[in-house]
Formats: sequence, structure tokens, C-alpha cells
Amino acid sequence: MKLLKLDVSVSTLICCLMILLLLPIQAQKNLEIFENYNDCAAIFYKGKMLVNEYSPKGKCKLETGMEGKLTVSAVSLSDKGAIPTTKIGFQVAIQNNRTNTLRLISQDELFEVELKTILEQCEKGDELIFLTTDKKYSLPHHRVAVIDGC
Repeated sequence: MKLLKLDVSVSTLICCLMILLLLPIQAQKNLEIFENYNDCAAIFYKGKMLVNEYSPKGKCKLETGMEGKLTVSAVSLSDKGAIPTTKIGFQVAIQNNRTNTLRLISQDELFEVELKTILEQCEKGDELIFLTTDKKYSLPHHRVAVIDGC
């Protein structure tokens, strides 16, 4: 049996020790990533979810004659439907249908927005994009089709 002679320098040993010491810190950071986007949220119109179904197939659209305010809330999903629990902050952008350009409507964090304020800036076929301001919330149905524009 032949023994291998290892020639390991002090700097190599220090490097290995540092890596072993930093692994738990990196593992903790990786776990924090999975803490993001865990709470469900939805866009609400007059106390009801705007999305037609809370599933990957769900769609949001604004129909002619809709007036009032839109909000974004955390939701509690049950057999009886979705119940808004906590209003959460958001921003709104308009995606122009002709140019595919995104334009942020307000730099401020909103907790509700008047439909009239948004619709007077839209064209037929535009989409509204709702952006949450807290990575805690998942808002899978963030696109809202504007059927008739202004």
C-alpha cells in the first residue's frame, strides 16, 4: 500500500476553512429567497377580485362603464371565494398597445387608484400592469386588459 503525500499550503487550508465557514451564511441567504412571494394577493374592484378565476388561466379586464376604485389586497382563499385581508401598496403602469411601451403612472406607492384617473390615459387595447411594492406578496394576475380605452 502506497501512501500519498499531500503538500498543502497554509493559504489553501485557510481558504478551505473560510469556505466551510461561509457555507451556512449562503445557505441562509438562499432560504430567504423562498420567503419572498409567499402571500397571495389580488386586484379588487368594489370588494371583489377583478380576475375571473384565481388560477394560471385567470384573466383581468376592465369593461365599459366600470367606475370606482381599484385596490390590491392580500387574500384568504377558501371554498367560499377570496376574501381581501390587508390592503397592500402598489404602483400602476400602462402598457401601450401600439408601441408596447410601459409608462409608470405614479412614482408614489398607492393603496387605491381611481379608475377614471387611469382610463383617461389609456387607448383601446392597452393593458394596466400592477406592481407590488413588497416582495412578500405574490400577484400572479397583474395584467388588466383595457377593452375600450378612454
